[in-house]
Amino acid sequence: MRLLITPENGGPDFFVHISALKGGSLRDGQNVSYQLGQDPKTGKSKAWNVRPTRSRATTKRDGAT
Repeated sequence: MRLLITPENGGPDFFVHISALKGGSLRDGQNVSYQLGQDPKTGKSKAWNVRPTRSRATTKRDGAT
């Protein structure tokens, strides 16, 4: 299962690797703060330094493994 972030201001969802999570686990729909970077292997956007918070963006699971 993959974890995705949906930006609060719109735009496409992006992938979060488990190693990017700081401060515990996340649940579906939980708000997070994060930093956005580019994956050097794929060239796609990915989040890092992801932390639970009260606002910024929402997490969701897409069901892919």
